Amino acid sequence: MDYNDSASMTSSSPMINYRKDAKKAVKFSFMVAGESGTGKSTFINCLLNRKVMNHKYEGVDASGETKTLAYTSAQNVNLPNASILATNEFDASAAQEEPGIALTETKVEIVDDDGIRMQLSIIDTPGFGENLNNEMCYVEIENFLKQQFDLVLAEETRIKRNPRFVDTRVHCLLYFITPTGHGLRDLDIATMKRLSKYVNIIPVVGRADSFTLEEIQHFKQQIKIDIERFNVPVFQFDNFVSEYDEAEDYDLIQECKFLTRLQPFAIIASEQDFEIKDTNTGETKVIKARQYPWGLVDVNNPKYSDFPVLKSVLLGSHLQDLKDLTHDFLYETYRTERLTGVTGKSAADEDEDTFHDSTDAPQGGVTNAVPSLSNLAKLTDESAFKLDQDKDDSDDNTSLLSSSSKKPRSMLLNEESNQSPKVKENASFTSSVSSVSDRDRESQYSHYERSNNSFKRLSIGPQRSQLRQISETVPYVIRHERILERQHKLEEMEQASARELANRASTLEQRAAALKAKEKLLLEKLDAYKKKQAAASETTSVNTEVAEGEGEQETSQTFSIRKDETLTDLHSVFFQSKPPLFQELLPRISRFDSPLEEKPQMDITGLLDSAFFGADANTRNEAERQLSEFANSSFGEYMVYLADVLVNDTAKAEIRMLAALGMKNQLTAKDPRTRLQQSARWISLGADSKQKIKQNSVKTLLGNDEKMTSSVSQLVSSIALIELPRNEWPDLIPTIIEHTKAENSVAVKRGCLLTIGYICESADANDPQILAQSNGILIAIVQGVQANEQSTKVRLTALNALINSLQFIKLNFAREGERNFIMQVVCEATQADDSDLQAAAFACLAKIVSMYYQYMSLYMEKALYVLSISGMQSEDQNVACMAIEFWSTVCEEEYEIAFTIHDAMDRGEEPSQEVTSYNFALYATKDVLPVLLKLLKNQNEDPEDDDWSVAMAAGSCLQLFAQTTGMYVVEPTLQFFAANITSAEWREREAAVMAFGSILEGPEVDHLKPAIQEAIKPILNLIGDNTLQVKETSAWCLGKIAEVALGALDLENDLQPLLEGLLHGLKDHPKVSVNCCWTLMNLLEQLCKDAAQQETSVMSVYYETFVPALVQLTDKSDNEFNSRASAYEALSSFVSYSAFDTMGIIHSIATEVLSRLEATIGMQQQANSAEARTALEELQINILSLLTNIIRRLSNDVSSAADNLMTLLLKLLDAQEPNALIEEDIFLAISAVASAVGQDFMKYMESFSPFLTKALHNVESPTCNTAVGLVADLAQSLGPAISNYLDGLMDILGRDLNNENAKRDLKPAILSCFGDIAGVVEEGFMPYMDVVMNICTQLSNMVPEDNSFETLDYISSLKESVLDCYVGIVSSLNQKPELLFSYLGPIFQLIEQIAGDIELSMVESTARSAVGLLGDIAAMYPDGQLRSLYSQDWVTSFIKKTRANLAFSASTKDAARWARDRQKRQIA
Repeated sequence: MDYNDSASMTSSSPMINYRKDAKKAVKFSFMVAGESGTGKSTFINCLLNRKVMNHKYEGVDASGETKTLAYTSAQNVNLPNASILATNEFDASAAQEEPGIALTETKVEIVDDDGIRMQLSIIDTPGFGENLNNEMCYVEIENFLKQQFDLVLAEETRIKRNPRFVDTRVHCLLYFITPTGHGLRDLDIATMKRLSKYVNIIPVVGRADSFTLEEIQHFKQQIKIDIERFNVPVFQFDNFVSEYDEAEDYDLIQECKFLTRLQPFAIIASEQDFEIKDTNTGETKVIKARQYPWGLVDVNNPKYSDFPVLKSVLLGSHLQDLKDLTHDFLYETYRTERLTGVTGKSAADEDEDTFHDSTDAPQGGVTNAVPSLSNLAKLTDESAFKLDQDKDDSDDNTSLLSSSSKKPRSMLLNEESNQSPKVKENASFTSSVSSVSDRDRESQYSHYERSNNSFKRLSIGPQRSQLRQISETVPYVIRHERILERQHKLEEMEQASARELANRASTLEQRAAALKAKEKLLLEKLDAYKKKQAAASETTSVNTEVAEGEGEQETSQTFSIRKDETLTDLHSVFFQSKPPLFQELLPRISRFDSPLEEKPQMDITGLLDSAFFGADANTRNEAERQLSEFANSSFGEYMVYLADVLVNDTAKAEIRMLAALGMKNQLTAKDPRTRLQQSARWISLGADSKQKIKQNSVKTLLGNDEKMTSSVSQLVSSIALIELPRNEWPDLIPTIIEHTKAENSVAVKRGCLLTIGYICESADANDPQILAQSNGILIAIVQGVQANEQSTKVRLTALNALINSLQFIKLNFAREGERNFIMQVVCEATQADDSDLQAAAFACLAKIVSMYYQYMSLYMEKALYVLSISGMQSEDQNVACMAIEFWSTVCEEEYEIAFTIHDAMDRGEEPSQEVTSYNFALYATKDVLPVLLKLLKNQNEDPEDDDWSVAMAAGSCLQLFAQTTGMYVVEPTLQFFAANITSAEWREREAAVMAFGSILEGPEVDHLKPAIQEAIKPILNLIGDNTLQVKETSAWCLGKIAEVALGALDLENDLQPLLEGLLHGLKDHPKVSVNCCWTLMNLLEQLCKDAAQQETSVMSVYYETFVPALVQLTDKSDNEFNSRASAYEALSSFVSYSAFDTMGIIHSIATEVLSRLEATIGMQQQANSAEARTALEELQINILSLLTNIIRRLSNDVSSAADNLMTLLLKLLDAQEPNALIEEDIFLAISAVASAVGQDFMKYMESFSPFLTKALHNVESPTCNTAVGLVADLAQSLGPAISNYLDGLMDILGRDLNNENAKRDLKPAILSCFGDIAGVVEEGFMPYMDVVMNICTQLSNMVPEDNSFETLDYISSLKESVLDCYVGIVSSLNQKPELLFSYLGPIFQLIEQIAGDIELSMVESTARSAVGLLGDIAAMYPDGQLRSLYSQDWVTSFIKKTRANLAFSASTKDAARWARDRQKRQIA
């Protein structure tokens, strides 16, 4: 075959054009390996048509940005620079030393002929094949390739994946074979076989011009024979020919066959350009060629060089195939082995892994002395911190600097003076993405620069939780999902009550308005009455009689008052009137049965007094109820009365505080909808009332009353959060700033700073009205933080306000002078005498690092490093915890930055300076890690004390260091473990186990395997320790091993002792049994995934031992430390992962569970207190969860017991109060019964449907979502018989869709439910078709409100649910195509949207449903009625793309092929 034909075929392939057009920037990573002199560097420079890599004889100067990823010396010593491998210098003193091997990375961006940008990552292997023992060469490369796989695996195993994760796997290895002419050498065979498990290998013969044409063909044939003889798995271009359509992809198939015959590629490369004259046209052109005495050799001439073919393969035709094969075959094979515990390594392989990275950690220590302010000053130079006032003043005349007439003395920066010993020893923190200058690389290669480069090899590990709860660092406590759900439901009930009260308040406001009109009329009559009394004395009696009669008549006409209506302001009128008049009018007014007899001003104070000082709970609750009713019925009057109480100096301080909090609670709430209603209510309030409330609030705030500081500051901030965004309270912030000055009292300054803190804590960080006040806010805060502030309370309040305000002062922090000043005052606060102030300062530094990491390099080097490590060793627990939190935050930030950098590079973008990583955690490992390990011994003395402690904080931080720095934490931690595990002191034993468990996530499990196998026995022995803390932590550590590193255990020898230890722990203290239950659940999940389809499992023989023990544990009368709930969860795992040979035991569990559930129904009558009802409900939920799993596992045997089950479940439903938490669990159990008995469930529908209907109406409860899912399950179980209930169900579901109070996740569930119903009732769904199709069309075309991840995910879920609905509808009308025809437009519109959505089209389930729908519809109209629809380009493109996606399963590809076949028939 002529190469020119193949080349044209390659460039015109539609698959290639698709791949090029699919992305704006293509990222591709390949490695070159082979001995020096085989032409690797020349090939790369020729491939990219520019000088990227240097030759050995040229030194180390290169135009590309090359980084050393790893370096291993054969003598295990550190050479000055790994780049020495790329030089040709001779050093006689080191002549006996072997060069070792390095891995270097060069990133290059090119633009191909079609204008497509490509980002290439080229990994070179200088030193390969140049040692006496070259085993280390391929072992080092293998370790690197495996590490890239582990990064992806760690990301995939996270509960919530990071959307910014970047794939760093190597897609291709070009192995340059030394041109000997005699086939492959042992090194070639061993290397390619060893590395073929992790990368696609393409063998290349470089310098092919050293052979004649006959010799090169013979050499290539010898290589092919050796590849076949030794079974070397190189990349096969024709592996996937069967995937292509022979008719449509003929050219592509022929190309692949041609490339297979051509391999290995024999190339000629050159970096020199020559001008030649075309003998045919006479035109001059430039070519890449090698010059010889006899002429030029054109490297692109296919007659004697395969270079153009290899270039086309790498950068064009097979680029995507190489990437896909890496993920779908190589990685998936590796992933399967890792997850199933099969490492595939022989003993020899274990020995080969002894070659490790020899890069040392940073040297140096940290002084133990706590630096004082005077000592810190020595670290700094005042001139370095000098504020450029001219510059800043020109930027912003109101900046922070302009507020101070005296320049602050620096305590951080010292660029000229001597550094501290620690700083002097450390090199500056260098960016991980910054390049090293050529001169620096030639002259010196500092220790830290080597560490920085080697950091690229570290395993990042799985995503850690954003909130480091106690359960992450102390022995594991099973998650309290049910408790959280209960809290969530209670909050929802409170929100529902609040909405109801708001509606009632609106009604009462209207009534109050009418009554005010009546009140006004009455007052007019009262004025007239007084005037008549002043008339002539001789006519007084007569006039009085007349007035009395008229007043009585008018009163009877005006006061037609119902008993549920109230008069408010009228009360004060009577009390301000003269007593005789009041006594005279009172009998006439009282007959209308109105509440005029109450005395509002006095009653409000009295109610507040009762709410606070009430003798018993009933009195206090009744007072609170009356206050709430008053607020809802007369919001304005309520707020004004309480505002008067605020400034009433004669009232008790507690009453005034309660008044402030009562007003605040009417202005803000956690629920966003309630908060909006409260804001609207305040906005609609009269201007006079609002002004009075604000005046009284500010007056109280500035009133020098220490007791009122906290409550009134909350009130003022609540009003400000409503009015400041509306620009309605412009004088508030200036007033507050004015009163934070030094001359004001402590109470006033604290109150103002608290107000600022509350405002900043809750306000929108992008609100322009508040951002406009940022300078003033910062001035006020910094005035309070500075060391010259005498009051520690004020400084502490100011620091907390600074933490909350950091999001508002971005512009200030971007200015170096202001940033320096802020950092100075915060660092000074870490050295204050007060421990609370120190702790707050470290908390502030942690927040600063999280928000402004990009500015921290200089401050970390000069002060933060030493300050934080000293703070960690503080005797005060709060200070130590917050200093540890500082380093935890550093680890978190650098962890996230790693993702951001890779994400930017994957998009073809250069990472911005703001996402530069300085590798603080890596550099700090040597100094911080010993402190953390030491602090692990500072446990709480009380074994049942779960309060956050220094030891817990240290354990959490150690986990983050392990995840961020990988293997760098392993050696010191294992040394600590070995030194303390057998100690006589319980604190040291517990700390050793905690340290070991904390590093299991992050480093590669294979590297920890020997340590885990050695540590498992002493950890098991500690299950029987005399100290509870040691036993608890040991059980947690075993659970951690079972969760993330079970493959490291020798199950044949370790499983039996492990289970014996867990059985012993189940009988121990509740805290120990909880962790043992968790460990059992992890073991079952890892070892028995497929047990439900197997006759027996690894765990089957242990069921008779563990099930009775767990049943006994669930029979406890209490749930101390969640031990009973944990036992129920463990039993559920034993049921779910049970094999067939354990069915007898599962039946016995079922009998016991039913007996217990029935017993709890009788207990409901005895549960009188709220606490008793909550405990009973929790028990019932645990029992129901276990029962549901049993029903699902024994589905074939449920029919005989279905009557008893449904009777029991319906009885339990009937006994529940409205919105009870247990309803959801009962519905799940009923769903399991329906799935088990099928159509026989129809006999229970009449009894069950009222409960189902009630749940469907309650859209604000999570039970509604469960009920919708249950409707779908019932449709599948009952089939067409569900039609009897369909009208009612469809009506309710339709109303739920239009209910504005419905939660977001309810709509997708209802849409999918429509599809399930349509699929079973078939034509019976036609009465609802128009309405359902209109709803689906509207929702599928919904435009996102914003670009947040939650909103975009919601829109995608809607489209997926509409697609599910369409699948059910099309399936239901499969035999009636004429009924579907008029609805095809919206269906095709949605499929086109999915085809054009990159993310949705890559979701396999969505793509399979979409192409399947295309095939189904085409099959329904075989006469070509839909030719115009199926002739659209997007249809063909979408089907082909789905069929060619190597990540999709065979069933999806089959659906795409079938759809393609139906499309062709439709068009034909």
